[in-house]
Amino acid sequence: MHDVSEGIWIIACVIGFFAALAFAATAAEALFRRRWKRAGLMTVIAGLCWGALRLAALPLEARSEAMYIARIFDAEAKLKRPVFAYDSGRSIHGDGFSLAVYEIPAEIRKRFEAADERLRQYFPQLSEHRRDWRTVGWREAPLDPELRKYVNFALCSYDQGQSTRVAAEFDSIRTALTRGRTHYGLRVYDHGESPGNVDLYIVDLDGGRLYIINHNT
Repeated sequence: MHDVSEGIWIIACVIGFFAALAFAATAAEALFRRRWKRAGLMTVIAGLCWGALRLAALPLEARSEAMYIARIFDAEAKLKRPVFAYDSGRSIHGDGFSLAVYEIPAEIRKRFEAADERLRQYFPQLSEHRRDWRTVGWREAPLDPELRKYVNFALCSYDQGQSTRVAAEFDSIRTALTRGRTHYGLRVYDHGESPGNVDLYIVDLDGGRLYIINHNT
């Protein structure tokens, strides 16, 4: 989930939680007093309110995704459903791993076919809640040896052992990073001398794949 839409849903869930408490209390009172019609009506109203909230959030989510893509890839594009996605699940602090594999949208392919200094110097950009991270601008493979520790951290061995498909995607990524026409960019946060959190983005023009990887510890 992208930065803005994540914030939207946090707010929505908080509002929904307190609204649900109020509705639950009213419905419980109606049930206690055996006012069945009122209890049923309250249930219907609660469902309608949640549906309306969800519909209202859709345009904001679409805008959030567009801003996210522009901030990372310097292109106006829309990502279709991933051809493969894996998420390890997250701790209460957000620790965990995720991998999403997409076909490259035409707009992003066009942008990276004509990669320039603007792309290399200013992208990917940091989001508001990652202001204490740093970025590594887009580069073309082969992988810079100084950045290998971040890529190795992103392609963590624990998650590779959880799924044969994850392992296969990791192999494809490592192969792509040995050849030209593969572009990669990072957002990183170090724990001392070692990587602690990494966002890894890869555009494999020859393979036709776009990878988005996050690993937080």
